[in-house]
Amino acid sequence: MKYLTIFLMFPAIWATSLIENGVVGVDIEVMGNQVRYTTPRASEINLPSQTVVNKNYRAEKLWVDRVHQYAIAEHVALSGNGMFIQAGWWLNNERTSLYRTLGNNTPLWSYPMPLTEWYLPVDVSSSANDIAVGGTGEPFYSFSFDSPAPQWQYILPGGYKIATSSHGSTACVSEDGSIYAVLGSLSGLGKLFIFNQFGDTIRTIDFNPNSGIYGLDISDDGSIFCISTYYAIYIYEFNGTRRDSLANYGQTVAKISADGKYIVKGDFYGRTYLYRWTGTNYTLKWQHQTGHPWVTAVAISDSGSTIMAGTFQYSPTYSGKVLMYDSSSATPLWEYTQYGDYVEECALSSNGERGAAVSWGQYQATFGDVLTVFNKSSSTPIFQLLDDIDEPGSLLSVDISKDGSFVTAGGKAVHAREFGNGGEVYAIRIIDQFASDVGVKQINAPGNLLQVGQSITPQGVVRNYGTNTVSFNTVCQIYDSLSALLYCDTLFVANLAGGNEQALTFSPNWTVPAYGRYTTVIYTLLAGDMFPANDTLRQGSICFHDGSVAAIYYPFSELTLNYSRPPRTTITNCGSYSENIPVICNIYDEYNNLVYTGTGQSYLAPLQSATLWLNPAWTPNAVGNYTAYFYTNVADDYNRSNDTLIKGTNITTEILYDDGILDIYGYVSSNYYDNKFAQKMIPCLPPPYYILSARFYVSTGAPMIMSLNADSSGLPGLGPSYYMAPPETIYPAGTGWAVKNFSPTITVTNSNPFWLIVHWLSSSPTSPYIGMDNTIPLDSVSYWYWTESSNPGWHPWYPYDFMMRVYTNNAPGIADKKSVSAERFLLYRPFPNPFKNNVWISFNTPGNENVKVSIYDAGGRLIRELVNEHLTMGRYQFKWDGRDNQGNLLGCGVYFVKAQYEDKGFTEKVVFIK
Repeated sequence: MKYLTIFLMFPAIWATSLIENGVVGVDIEVMGNQVRYTTPRASEINLPSQTVVNKNYRAEKLWVDRVHQYAIAEHVALSGNGMFIQAGWWLNNERTSLYRTLGNNTPLWSYPMPLTEWYLPVDVSSSANDIAVGGTGEPFYSFSFDSPAPQWQYILPGGYKIATSSHGSTACVSEDGSIYAVLGSLSGLGKLFIFNQFGDTIRTIDFNPNSGIYGLDISDDGSIFCISTYYAIYIYEFNGTRRDSLANYGQTVAKISADGKYIVKGDFYGRTYLYRWTGTNYTLKWQHQTGHPWVTAVAISDSGSTIMAGTFQYSPTYSGKVLMYDSSSATPLWEYTQYGDYVEECALSSNGERGAAVSWGQYQATFGDVLTVFNKSSSTPIFQLLDDIDEPGSLLSVDISKDGSFVTAGGKAVHAREFGNGGEVYAIRIIDQFASDVGVKQINAPGNLLQVGQSITPQGVVRNYGTNTVSFNTVCQIYDSLSALLYCDTLFVANLAGGNEQALTFSPNWTVPAYGRYTTVIYTLLAGDMFPANDTLRQGSICFHDGSVAAIYYPFSELTLNYSRPPRTTITNCGSYSENIPVICNIYDEYNNLVYTGTGQSYLAPLQSATLWLNPAWTPNAVGNYTAYFYTNVADDYNRSNDTLIKGTNITTEILYDDGILDIYGYVSSNYYDNKFAQKMIPCLPPPYYILSARFYVSTGAPMIMSLNADSSGLPGLGPSYYMAPPETIYPAGTGWAVKNFSPTITVTNSNPFWLIVHWLSSSPTSPYIGMDNTIPLDSVSYWYWTESSNPGWHPWYPYDFMMRVYTNNAPGIADKKSVSAERFLLYRPFPNPFKNNVWISFNTPGNENVKVSIYDAGGRLIRELVNEHLTMGRYQFKWDGRDNQGNLLGCGVYFVKAQYEDKGFTEKVVFIK
C-alpha cells in the first residue's frame, strides 16, 4: 500500500490518503518517496497563440475550452467517428460536458454532477449515441450526444461507490453502445457491474482491488473486460468467467485489443509487456525495458498490430518519453524524448498508424511537449502543443478517433506539480482539407428544455469545411419519441465560400404539443460531399416534470440506538420546468411497521440538485434492521422510475459516529508515543450497561496501545485514576478494524460519557494510521493529543470523525455489533405497492451465499428472474418494471416475489396496476 501524507493542521495532525479513495483537491501517484499531486487554486492565465509542426498532414487546433469554472478536465473521450468529445470536469463545479468536435468551444450541453467526490471518468461509443459517465458519489449514467437528460442511471447497491482514478477511466461503453460497464469499490472490495444499453444489470463480478483500482478497458463488442489494480490485471469474459490474471506492480492502466487477443501493460519496473491469448490463457509475447523506471501509460491498436508506451523518470531531472512498437518485436520503432516530465496517457488509431500522447510538460521551465501526435512510421511529430508557448498547464487525458483524423485532450490549467486549478479541453483535426465538405456545426433551437405550448423558431448553423464555394439544401426535421415526423422545412444555402458558415432560420414556427421527448435533426445535402460524417447533427429535447431522489447520505447503514439526526438526501429536478420538488422519507422496521415520516422540499431549476435535511429528526428507539424509503412526489411526474431510493440501516448498541467507509487516514506528528487519538463515547443505554468490545480502523498490522478512560471536564482523563480499561497492546490483523473483546466485560453504572484512546507502541513508528470519515453528519467528538511545548494538550478535530467504536449491551455476553435480525436473510416489503411503472425489491443477506429472487404470477408460473448469484453481506435493492424475461409488458394483477437463500424461501405479494 502506498500513501501520500498531507499536512492538514499546523502543527500537529497529518492525514494520509489511500490511493484508491483519494481526497478532493489532491491527485496522487506514488512510487517509493516520489509523489505526484495537485491542489487548489490559481488565477486565470492569458495564453499566447499556438505553435504547430505540420508534417505530412494538415494539422490544426480547432478550438480550446478554457471556461473551466475552476474545474479540471481530468478525463476526456472522443467518439470513434471523431465528431463528439465528452469531458468530465471535477474539483469544483463538477459536471460532464459534450462538445461538437467541428463546432466550437461552447459545449452542446453540460450536466451537473454535484455529488462527485473525486474524478469523473467518461467513455463514448463510436457514434456517441451511448456515453458512459460515472464518479464517486454519483450514480452511473448513460447519456446520448443529443441531450443532457440521462438515458438512464444506476445507483450501485450494497454501499458500493464508483471507483475512480486519475490514470484511466473506470467507466466504459462498447463501440456499438450495447454494453456498459463500471467498477465499484467498498472498503477493500471491488465489483465490476455490467449493463445492457437500456440500463438492465446483466452481471456483477467480484474482484480484489489489490491496494488500488486504476482503470477498466473493454473489447470493442463488450465481451471481454480488463481491470487494472496495483498488484494484478484481471481479464473477465462477458459470462463472468475469469480468463486470466496477470501479476502487476504499478498504477498504469492495461489496454486490450478490439478482439481481446492482446493485452499490453506497463509497470514500476520500467517495462512494457505484450501478452497474447492462446485460447486458454494470456502468455507473454515480449517485454521491453524502456530505460526509465516507470511506464506510466500504454495503448494498443484495435488489431493489436501497434503498441505505444509513455514513461516517467524523476532523477536526475524530471523527464518522460514515448516509445512506438510494432507488436511483432520488443525493439521499439522509435523513441521521442521531448516531454520534460510525466507522460500521462497515450492513444492509437484503429489501424495503429497514428498515435497521440499527453504529458505534464516541463516543470518550471520553458520547453516541453504537452501534446504530441505522430505517424507510426516516424518520431517526427505531425502536431505539437508546447509547454509555456501553447499550453502552460498539464494535459492529463487524450483520445483519438478510429481513423486518426481527430484528437482531443483535457487537463489542468497550471502544471500538475503546482498549486492551482482550472482546466481545458482541446479539439484537434489532423486531416487534409477536402474540396467539397459541408456540415452542420450546431443547432440553436429548439433547445434541450421545452414547455408545452411553447412556440419555437427552429435555427441552426451550417459550415463549409471544404475549399470550394458550394450551394446546397439543408433540411430541418423534428420527431416525437415514437419517431413520428412533426415538422419539416428545407432551406437553400447559396454560394457558401470555403471556411465560412451561415446561420439558418427555418419556417414556420413549431409549437410544443405535449409532454414528452423530441428530437431535432438538421442535415446538409451536398452532391459529392467528400466527408459525410459531419453532415448531420441531432439534438434531443425534453418537455415534462420529473423529480428524482439522487442519493441518500443519512441514515448510515449502521447507527447507534437513540442517536438522533434528521435524514439527509439529494434530490434533482430532471424535468424541463423550474418548480418546487418535495421529498418524503418513510422508515419501516423489519416487521414493516412505519416508525418515521419526514419531509423536505426545494425549488429547483431544470437539471439542478439540492441536498436537504428532512424534518423532523429520527431517533431509533429499538435495535434491528430498518428500511428507509425516500421518494419525490411531483405533479404530472413523467418518469416514475427515478422517484424512489431505498436504503437499509442496522440499529445496534454499538457507539459509533462514522459511516463505516474509510475516507482518509491520519496520524499525529512527532513524539509519536505520547501523541494520541481519542473519541468521546456517549452511552446509548441507561445504566447499568456493559462494554463488550472496542474497535478502531487502522492501516496496517503494526501494534498500538488502547485504553478506555473516564471523562475529565469534557476531555479525556489521563492517568490510572481515569482508567475504565487500562492501556493494553493491540495487534491488528492488518488493514481494517482492530478489535478488542473484553473478558470479563466492563460494567458501567453511570450515564457519563467516556473516551476510547489509542496511540503507538513504538517511539518512532511509520504506521499504523487511524481511519477517519468525513461523511455528514459530523459529530465533533474526535480529539488529538499533542505533547509539543508550543501547543500541548487535547485539541478537537472537526473535519473528520475518527473510525473508533465501542460495543455495549444491556447484559454481559459475547461482543457482536449486529442485531440478531442482521444475521439472517430478510426480504423486505416491495415499494411502492401497488405499483404502476416500477417496484423496488430489497433484501438483506448475511453472508457470501447464492441468492435467487424471482417473480411468479398468481398461477405459480415463473415470470422474471431478477437475481441468481453469490452476494456478499449487505442490503441490496433491485427494480422490476412489470416485464417478463423476454421484455414483454405484463398485464395488471397480483404477482409474487419469491426469494431463496440456502434452503429457505421467502415471499412477498405485489400488485401491478395501470
